[in-house]
Amino acid sequence: MVALSGGVLAVVDPVSAQGFNLPLTEVAAVAWGALRLPSVPNMPLTADIAFLGDDGAGVRQVWRLAKDGSAAQPITAHDSSIDSFDIAADGSTVAYVSGETLWLFTPNPDIATPLVTGAGITHPALNAAADQVAYAAPDGVYLVDAAGGEPRRVLEGYSEPVFFDARGALIARLSDGDLAMYTLETGDVQRLGSFRVARPLPDGRLMALGAVSSTQRDGLYVLDPGRAEPVQIFAPPNGTISDAALLASGAFRVIVIRSDGLPAPLRVYDIQPGQGPVSIPVVPYLNDARLSPDGFTLAGFASGAGTMAVYSMVLSAENVITLPARVESIRFVPFS
Repeated sequence: MVALSGGVLAVVDPVSAQGFNLPLTEVAAVAWGALRLPSVPNMPLTADIAFLGDDGAGVRQVWRLAKDGSAAQPITAHDSSIDSFDIAADGSTVAYVSGETLWLFTPNPDIATPLVTGAGITHPALNAAADQVAYAAPDGVYLVDAAGGEPRRVLEGYSEPVFFDARGALIARLSDGDLAMYTLETGDVQRLGSFRVARPLPDGRLMALGAVSSTQRDGLYVLDPGRAEPVQIFAPPNGTISDAALLASGAFRVIVIRSDGLPAPLRVYDIQPGQGPVSIPVVPYLNDARLSPDGFTLAGFASGAGTMAVYSMVLSAENVITLPARVESIRFVPFS
C-alpha cells in the first residue's frame, strides 16, 4: 500500500506496517495505474522493428525484432558502440555512425564499409534503393554514394535529413527549427513549416506533425509541396500528437500524449478526414510509443529503464522484450 502525508509518499507493507519514503517531495495526489498485460512471447507483428541494444559485451549494436515473432537478433557486430543508424526496407542494409565514422553494413555477405570520417556526423539516412546515404555534419547536410566516393554538401546549415524518394528530394531541418524540402535534381528548397516531423505517404504526399506556422494549431497535416496548400486533418483539443500512420482504409491513426510530457494512459484514435476521432483500445501504458507504417503495431518502452514492449492491435496482446534488457532508438523498418 502507499501513504501520502504532508507531500511525502511512502510505500508500506500492510502486514508488518513497515515502510519507506520515496525520494519525492511536494506530492499532491497519487493513484494506481493500470496493470500491464501478460507478456506473450513470439508474438507476430505487422512490421519489423530495429533498435540499438547492448550485445552482452557492453557494445551497442543495431538489432532487429522480426515480424514473424522470433527473438530479437543483432544485425551488426561492430567493435565499438553505434551512436545512430538508419535501416533500409530490406531490413538488413544499415547506415550507422560509430565514433566519428559513417559506415554502411550490407548483407550477403555481411560487410561493414566505412564511407566518411569526420567530427560531428549524425542522422544517417538511406534512400529507398539503399544506394545513397545522407547525413548531417556541423556545417550542413551531405550526400555520399553507398559505393563510396567523395561526399558533397547539398544544404549548408541544415540538419536531420530524411529521404523523400517519391519527389527525388530530402526533408531537412533549418537552423530556425522549420522543416524544408530540398529537390536533389534542381537544388530548389521549399520551406514546409514548423513541423516536428514529416513522413512520406505512398501517394507522394507528406504526413506532418506540428503546424505550418506558430499561429496555427498543433496537429496532423497532409502536405503536397508545390501543388496544394497544407490540409489540417486533426488537431486534438487536449494534448499533442506524437505519431501517426495512414491506414489502408484511408483513415489516419494517431497517438495523443499530454502536452506537458507527463505520464498518462496511452490514447490512440482513428481519424477519417472531416469526421471526429474514434478511440482505439490499446495497452494502457507505453512510453515514447510509435506506430508501425500500417498502424497496427505499437512499440515503445515498458519502463523508464529502457525495456522495450510491443503491442499488436490485431491480437490485442503485448510482448515485453527482455533481451537486450535496455534498448534505444526504436524504429520500424519501412515498407518497401
